[in-house]
Amino acid sequence: MTPNVLSSGSRLLIVGILLLIANVSVAQRSAPPSTFESFLNTQWWLGLRFGLNYTQPVASEDYYIFSPLDYDAENLQKTYDVFNLGGGQAGLDLSFYHKGISIGLQPTFKIMRYSYSNYFEWLGSGDADRLETAVNVEQSIQVIEVPLIVKYEILKRGKVRPFVLAGLQQSFVINAQKKAEVMHTDYLADVPQTYSGGDFSIGNTDRMSNFFGALGGIGTSLDYANIRTVIEITYLYGLSPITANGNPFSENELVGIGDVNDQLKINNLNAAISFVFPLRYIDKTFQPY
Repeated sequence: MTPNVLSSGSRLLIVGILLLIANVSVAQRSAPPSTFESFLNTQWWLGLRFGLNYTQPVASEDYYIFSPLDYDAENLQKTYDVFNLGGGQAGLDLSFYHKGISIGLQPTFKIMRYSYSNYFEWLGSGDADRLETAVNVEQSIQVIEVPLIVKYEILKRGKVRPFVLAGLQQSFVINAQKKAEVMHTDYLADVPQTYSGGDFSIGNTDRMSNFFGALGGIGTSLDYANIRTVIEITYLYGLSPITANGNPFSENELVGIGDVNDQLKINNLNAAISFVFPLRYIDKTFQPY
């Protein structure tokens, strides 16, 4: 009898231990988040932001110095280079984060650059009666850009937190500079002669206007010590013109060499890195790694 009683007691003890382990496991799973997790769940972040950008100009309306009579006006269209000149940017990164979603402002000083070229040809009665002119232009624009951005984290825990973002931005033009290089090729001699028609540099801030656009992108956050590093790649799609073309031919020193602004919208590809700090409080709690 005794062995059977001990055997039954042993079985009851084992079952009791298993139930206790199960209860502890469930309790651990339903336990409230740690102090560190609570710290990150709702937080203000502020820091500095730096990056590069490349611009894609898009002509919505073309303007020409000459009025074609016996040829197609498309021959006078400018050729725009796409994403070929880099610009820089620096600013602030301020955001409010709550459980995977953040809303933020990124006021940024940005320098954008793009280039285009135009080509003119005059033909006479003979092969020697020919003159070609190439105008190469580089436009630099300085703006204060204020984007309003919403981010959604794909992974909400860990050192690496990838996210997607979308938003709207308003840009205020503060300065613009245009450089133009003119080259002529004359076929009057037996050997064509190419010579410079001059280099020109003018300020054309008054020919530019404030503009706005929509943006989207991807990125990731990297946490270490009391610093969060945020890496972003965004694409800005221009929704309004950047050129002020009420009368593009007036007060334009470059009209004489064949240059006039088209009505342009610009798209912008950005790569930026931010170093941000939590604002709610900073103490020894935020040392997870």
